Amino acid sequence: VPLAICGCCGSLKHQLTSRRVRWLLPLLVLLGLTLRVAQWVYQAPIWHDERMLVDNIESKDARHLLGPLDKNVAAPPAFLLTLRGIYDRFGHSSMMYRLPALISSFFALVLFALLARQLLAPVTAVIVTTLFVLGDRLIWHSVEIKPYMTDTGVACLLLWIYFSNLKPARRVAIISI
Repeated sequence: VPLAICGCCGSLKHQLTSRRVRWLLPLLVLLGLTLRVAQWVYQAPIWHDERMLVDNIESKDARHLLGPLDKNVAAPPAFLLTLRGIYDRFGHSSMMYRLPALISSFFALVLFALLARQLLAPVTAVIVTTLFVLGDRLIWHSVEIKPYMTDTGVACLLLWIYFSNLKPARRVAIISI
C-alpha cells in the first residue's frame, strides 16, 4: 500500500490522519451537492432583486443586455447572456434561471474541497470544507438568479490554478503569511 503524502506540506507527517479523514472530503462534497439540489427543488419564490434582473432578461434582446440595464441592475455580460439563452430556449422558468448558479455552486464546492485538500492539513481541510458545505448563505446563493456563485466558482478556479502550479514548499510559505 503506497504511503499517503500530505497535501499541505508534501511530507509523510500527516500520513495517519490523512488516511482517516481522506474519505470525509468526498462525502462532504456529496452532502453539499445534495443540500444545494434540495434548495433548488424547493423553488423559493423570486425575490425583488432577482425579479428586476429577470425583467431585464425578458424585455431586452442579447445586444441590449450588454448596455445599461433598467432598474439599477448590474451583472456580468456572460451571466446575462446565459440567462437570455435560457429564456430563449425554455421561456420563463425560475428553476431554469437558477440552474447556472446551481451548476456554478457544484463547481465551486468541488474546487474548494480540492483546494483545501491540496493546501491544508487533513483535519483542517475537513473543517473548512464542512463550513463551505453547510454555510447557509452559500446554499442560499447557490440557487439565486444572481451571479454570486459564478463569482465564487471563478475565484476557486483561479486559486486552484495558482496553487496547483506552486511547489509544496512555496504553498506552505504563502499560506503561512
